[in-house]
Amino acid sequence: MRVCSEGPERWRRKKYFFITYTMIIALSNETIVMKHIADRIWRDQKLVYIDTASNWQSGDKTWLDSQIWAIKKEYSAFSRYSLEWKTISDFRADLSEYDIIHMWWGQTAYLLHHIMQTWFDSYLKEVLTSKIIIGSSAGAKVLGKNIGHVQALDDFSIADVKDGSALWLLNFDIWAHFWKEKYRKKYNHVLDIAYKNSQSWIYISDNSYIISTELGIEICNV
Repeated sequence: MRVCSEGPERWRRKKYFFITYTMIIALSNETIVMKHIADRIWRDQKLVYIDTASNWQSGDKTWLDSQIWAIKKEYSAFSRYSLEWKTISDFRADLSEYDIIHMWWGQTAYLLHHIMQTWFDSYLKEVLTSKIIIGSSAGAKVLGKNIGHVQALDDFSIADVKDGSALWLLNFDIWAHFWKEKYRKKYNHVLDIAYKNSQSWIYISDNSYIISTELGIEICNV
C-alpha cells in the first residue's frame, strides 16, 4: 500500500490500463474528490450512478443535489439507475454501454440487501476487468469484506443483510467519513472490537480516496 504521489499524466499515458486491469475506487464524498478522480480517469467515459442507497427514504432529497452536481460537472455522459426489481439479465443489457459504475451514498444495509437480492454482486464480478467500479460512502462500504461496523451509523432493521458479509471486491473493510466528528464518535465503540479481532480495515476521510488494482492499493489525499 502506498500514498498516491504521481500526477494525472501517469494515468493518461496508460489508457489501456482501464481495459485490461481491475480498478476499484472507494471514497467518502464526491463533492470534494470527484474532480481529482476525473483528472485521472478520462471525462469522455460514460458513467452510470447506482442510486439505490438513497432510495430507502422518501421525501426531501435535496442533500443529494451537491453530489449530483459534482458528478455532472466532471462527466457529461451521466445517467442514474436503480437496482430494485431488476435481474442480472437487466444489468447485462442496461449497463453494457457504460464505462464506470458508481454506487453512491445513502443507507448501507439497504444497498447491500438489494445488491445481493438482485445478483448485482455477480454482475460486478463479471465486469471487473472491463469497467471501473466506484463506491462512495455507502457504496464504498459494500465494496469491502463486511459492513458490520456500519451498525454504529445505520439502522440494519430496514433490510436483511444477515451477518453483514459484503462484496469482498476489496480485501478489507471501508470506514468512510472517519475523521468527521459526528461519525468518529459513533465508530468509537466498534473500534476496540475491530482491533481485538485483528480485522483489516482502511478509513477514508472526505478528502481522500482509495484506488485498488492488481498493481496494489493507493490512498490519495486531495
